[in-house]
Amino acid sequence: MQELQKKFDVSERRACRVLDQPRSSQRFEGKPKDEDERLTKRILQFVRERPRWGYRRICQLLRRDGETINMKRMYRLWKAAGLKVPRKRRKTRATGVRGNACDVQAAASQTGKVFRDFLRGHVREMICEVMAAEVTELCGPKHAPSDSDHFRSGSSPGRVLYEGEREDVTRPRVRRKSPDGRSEEVELASYRVAKDPEQLQSQIIQAIASGVSTRSVQEIKLNSPGVKRSNASRLWQEAGSRFIEQLRSKDLQSTTWCALMLDGIRLSKDQTAVVALGIDSEGRKHVLDFALGSSESLEVARELMGRIVKRQFTCEHRLYVVLDGSDALRGAVKEFFSDAIVQRCLVHKERNIKGKLSKRHWGEVGRLFSRLRSVQGIESAEEVFGDLKKFLKPINAEAYRSLHEAGDDLLALHRLNAPSTLHRSLLSTNAIENSFLNTRRKLGRVTRFRAETDQASRWLSYALQEAEKGFRRISGHASLPSLIAALQRPEPSPS
Repeated sequence: MQELQKKFDVSERRACRVLDQPRSSQRFEGKPKDEDERLTKRILQFVRERPRWGYRRICQLLRRDGETINMKRMYRLWKAAGLKVPRKRRKTRATGVRGNACDVQAAASQTGKVFRDFLRGHVREMICEVMAAEVTELCGPKHAPSDSDHFRSGSSPGRVLYEGEREDVTRPRVRRKSPDGRSEEVELASYRVAKDPEQLQSQIIQAIASGVSTRSVQEIKLNSPGVKRSNASRLWQEAGSRFIEQLRSKDLQSTTWCALMLDGIRLSKDQTAVVALGIDSEGRKHVLDFALGSSESLEVARELMGRIVKRQFTCEHRLYVVLDGSDALRGAVKEFFSDAIVQRCLVHKERNIKGKLSKRHWGEVGRLFSRLRSVQGIESAEEVFGDLKKFLKPINAEAYRSLHEAGDDLLALHRLNAPSTLHRSLLSTNAIENSFLNTRRKLGRVTRFRAETDQASRWLSYALQEAEKGFRRISGHASLPSLIAALQRPEPSPS
């Protein structure tokens, strides 16, 4: 401030105003206190006696001696004196495995790799020991060969598989004498098992099922044999054939069936599959079979029904069937189960009627269909059905005609007077539609189904069985005995 006053020849007031400083800052001159100097001397004295102590412990000693000093002042004096305590360094410990296992020290990020390499090395040693033991059993010890017709024939490089990856080993060779004086090589059983690709093949199939393309399998299995696109495709074809066999070899005869659902799933513009879902007397859902065709035609549905009936799909009472409204599916069911009780899916019918109405009427239609799904008994159902007809008749003729088109099939379950706890599961095809949702997730990566091959059958068998793993019992399954009692065939009247 004084240099500014001299340079520009201004007063102290003017200089403080320009620099926005209070004038008092130019009048006050701090003077070190004699008390601080005395305390600093005492602090330095304690530090010489106890060089490893910090300012907190020195502060406690000063307080015990009667000094009035707080921690902030102590810290300020400590810093002003340039004091600090050097930190002790912790002794580093050797990491890794000691002794005969592995003389390697590894960082934490490398521990996993070191451990896997350690295991892989021990597996190789174990395989070699097993092969050597088998050679000893066939040929006897080296120092005392047995009188058998087997003899050692040196060794050669070999390859085994560990966790699906190739490992190089040195395999011993054994030959067997023939009666004509010749000899032939004998493959060791332990070596044959060690190079068995079954585990690798399972990993490839699981990778493809998880969405990895056959072209990309080689990228995730870099050190594995037989992972080229052609080999992976051939493995998936063989696995798909097993999926079809597993699905169509289920025992249907030993299960007591209660209900059946049929619906179609579109795979491509040229292929549609009709799927059958069975519900047993305990409420468990089962994928029974499927049939492929260009549409949900009567021929495709008849083929499907004939196949499951041939596999002993029978019902001791009248069969309860839920359909989405397809005449072809209904006709196929009636061919094989003439007295079946067919229930039209209320969800499909509600969706169909809403499609013919203005959106301002959707709320009332939804409310009436919700009432229809909640009431129990035919009388209450017919009352709600009458309200629905009264609402639709004056506003839309097509919607009214669509409601009447279903006929008695809309109220089939109400007519049986089944408990309303079953309405959620058995008044719609949601059970099979939900399985289709999970099926499409598995089929999402397939962009082209070849109709000239069994590709669609293989993928659909796999996807349906995967969806079946997540099945639960239907809602209200405890009330199924009441439905089964209502489905009993009426006794013939005496003539």
